[in-house]
Amino acid sequence: MKVINKFDIIHYLREYTEAHDSRRFVRLPVKIPILYKLPHHHAFHECSITDVSREGIGIIITDLPPGQKDKPLEKYTEIKFKIFLLPEKRWLEFQGEVRWIRQDPKNIPFSYFVGIRYKNLDFNSKIEILRMGLKLVTKRLFTRLGIVFLCFSLLVVSIFAIETDKVAKKTKQELIISETKREELKKDILKLTEEYNQISTQLSNIRNEIARKQNLLVEKEKFLAKQNSYISNLKLEIQDKIKQSEKITLELEEIKKEAAEKSDFLKGLQLMIDEIISEWNLSSSSDNLHLVVLDERYEKVKSLLKDKKTEEAILILKDLQKKYPDSILLYRLFYRTLKNAGKNKEAEELYNSFSVRQKKSWE
Repeated sequence: MKVINKFDIIHYLREYTEAHDSRRFVRLPVKIPILYKLPHHHAFHECSITDVSREGIGIIITDLPPGQKDKPLEKYTEIKFKIFLLPEKRWLEFQGEVRWIRQDPKNIPFSYFVGIRYKNLDFNSKIEILRMGLKLVTKRLFTRLGIVFLCFSLLVVSIFAIETDKVAKKTKQELIISETKREELKKDILKLTEEYNQISTQLSNIRNEIARKQNLLVEKEKFLAKQNSYISNLKLEIQDKIKQSEKITLELEEIKKEAAEKSDFLKGLQLMIDEIISEWNLSSSSDNLHLVVLDERYEKVKSLLKDKKTEEAILILKDLQKKYPDSILLYRLFYRTLKNAGKNKEAEELYNSFSVRQKKSWE
């Protein structure tokens, strides 16, 4: 584009389009009637195309529709257009987007220059509009400037053709690159799918392993519960055994006490027998002793004392004392029986009732 700026004709182009070096595409100054329809309006209105490029057009609106005069167009507003293509003799409808708005330098009221960018317009339609503009420019240049301008227009057409070809090649390359990227993306998706399947399989195996370990854990818990129950029952049995052993120990203690008591009784009986023997030797009334020993009640007293029936034995001893008042043996037995029964007062009274001779014999 900078090569074109070296020609003097660029001043002619700037006069119509106000284009500068910062623009991406070359503008062709034209004057083509076109219809436009604003959003929320039903009717088309007439305006003119002031310049045309590969990606957009410049228009001049001199009469806004009713209700829109107090509200100028805003940037990025979408406008619907209808243009009559001369070579093909057909109408072409397309959408455009407002990129910039400038008021008419001549200060004409409600007159605006508007830059429009094509929106969703196919490549062939763009070329058709561009060709129509080129033909009009060529015709105008041919009329006004002659062969020089005709050559320039041919040069411009060649440049546009070369640019169009470059764009086509670039578009084709971009398509090839996009196809390549699409294939690579497919491969990446397949690879990710395989990795996802592997991870899913691993997760499934991990879940199965967790379930198996959970089952083992449940079985172990059941086994531990059984062991705890067995241990509890065993503890109860041990406690019962301990209670039984304590009971047996108490019974053994009672048996020992009873054995000790019987041992004491046997000792007392042995002492009584020894006393009887000594009484037999020392007593002068041997006939009474012989009668006491031969008395059946005497044997009954010994039997009662052996069975710890002390009260019955005391009653019988009282009767025997009355019958044999001089028997030292009977007195001694009666005295010891009262002492063993805890009747110390009666035992002392019995001792005090002894005669002097009986006491000496006792001693």
